[in-house]
Amino acid sequence: MSHPSPAAVFSAEPNTDAPLEEALEWRTELLPARDGTENPSQLRAKPRRTLRYPFYLDGGGFQRLDAMLFGQQPTADWIIPVWTDQAALATGVGIGAAALTLSGYTGLAFSNGGLVMLWRAADDYEVRDISTVSGATVNLAQNTTKAWAADTLVTPCVFGVLGDSLDLERITSTVLSGTAELAIDPVRDTPNLPTAAAPATYNGYELYATEPNWAQAIPTSWLASADVLDPGMGGWSKLARRAYGEQVRAYRWLFETRTDIQTFRAFLQRRLGSFVPVYLPTWDADLDLVQTINPSDTTAKFTDTGMTQFIAAHPARQHIIFQFKDGSSLARQVSAPTLNGDGTTTVTIAAPGITIAPSALDLVSYLPLWRMADQVALQWHSAAVMACDIKFRAVKP
Repeated sequence: MSHPSPAAVFSAEPNTDAPLEEALEWRTELLPARDGTENPSQLRAKPRRTLRYPFYLDGGGFQRLDAMLFGQQPTADWIIPVWTDQAALATGVGIGAAALTLSGYTGLAFSNGGLVMLWRAADDYEVRDISTVSGATVNLAQNTTKAWAADTLVTPCVFGVLGDSLDLERITSTVLSGTAELAIDPVRDTPNLPTAAAPATYNGYELYATEPNWAQAIPTSWLASADVLDPGMGGWSKLARRAYGEQVRAYRWLFETRTDIQTFRAFLQRRLGSFVPVYLPTWDADLDLVQTINPSDTTAKFTDTGMTQFIAAHPARQHIIFQFKDGSSLARQVSAPTLNGDGTTTVTIAAPGITIAPSALDLVSYLPLWRMADQVALQWHSAAVMACDIKFRAVKP
């Protein structure tokens, strides 16, 4: 069967009443060792990516989509605009333009050899091949065939495929709505995950101390690893496979500038899904310091919260972080918790090098080592506002 063009463009603009979801999925195999540590194997060099968003179409846009769905849906050669990385034309261009100058360009996914779309409406757009990108200038491998005014919407594009089914609702004879679920071709995708060194490290791993978004409650689960023998009659027995509870929690963050978004995407790239663990504070008020720590002190005194009885010196809870009211922080390993008999516990720490007064602290939290889930969902409210809700699992260093 022949087609009028090599690829159809899914040109329906997202409905901004709901966020656009970008799903990233790495693949990691984790082999547990006898001592409770894990040996990871990276099975996917870059994440697979899916875009999901609601949309409305009317007039020529809905007619064009109907034709494309009939002739192109089963193929893997759809052109998919990356609406999360949209910019605008800084100056208008005429027919035959060889370059586009963009405004609002900060870390967007325009790339050498990629695709770019100029868009006025779902039935009024054109897609061109990119030759090179230099700052805010996109040099075209093919000149434009239409004239485009300043402030025209411009997006990078990728190749991908629609799901096996696209369910639409006909609101009137000329208006429809639907939810697009678009899987980006992993071979031809460049998922705009910058490569950058970790800004802070601790104990050989990255330390990420950006406070989560508390607009909603942060769910936390405790998982037991045990074998249960239950014949169904009388008693039962439970044999622990691991000597401590495994904590899983969702960290939520909100970023409101493109620079912050790109910095966070670099953090995701350093994780490679579950492959590379990271130190994250629990951001809970886990410990209460009851006595000032002087710069050369090697002990600290806290209110007794069960550390001696239930945690002791377990490797999964050997590290804490002092969060100061001025926004700074200091991580330290703790050991040898000892009950003082007066409702306090003394622990051994490395000398802090600074004075730590209880009144200067905002929080003292445990600092576990975590593995991020292989599946990450990013909710885009605009090209400069992104939220996320990502699961992390505390592991033994």
